[in-house]
Amino acid sequence: MNLKKKTISFVGWMLLFAGLGIIAWSLWQSFNIFTGKINPPDVFEVTENNTKNLNLPPNQKLLEKILLNQIPIQELSVKTFNLIAWSIFVGILIFGGAKISQLGIQLLK
Repeated sequence: MNLKKKTISFVGWMLLFAGLGIIAWSLWQSFNIFTGKINPPDVFEVTENNTKNLNLPPNQKLLEKILLNQIPIQELSVKTFNLIAWSIFVGILIFGGAKISQLGIQLLK
C-alpha cells in the first residue's frame, strides 16, 4: 500500500512540474518573440502577386510596383497574423499546462 501511495505521489509531482514547465516555456518563447529576439513561426506567408499574366498597361504595372515597394501592407498583415496565430497557440498551451498541473495537484491530495 505504501508503494502505491509513493507512486501516485511521484506521478502527481511529475504532472505538476510538467504543466508548470509547459507554461514557463510558452511564456518565455512569447517574451522572446514579442521583444524581437526571435521570429514567430511562419504560419502565413507572402506570395508574389501574379500580374504578369494580365494584359495591363505599362503605366499601371509601374504604379503597382511603386505602391507595393512603398507600402508593405502584405508583409505587415502577414506578421500580424503570425503573431495572432502564435498568441492563440500559446493560450492553448497555457490552458493545457494548467490542466496538467491541476491533475498533478489532485493526485497529491
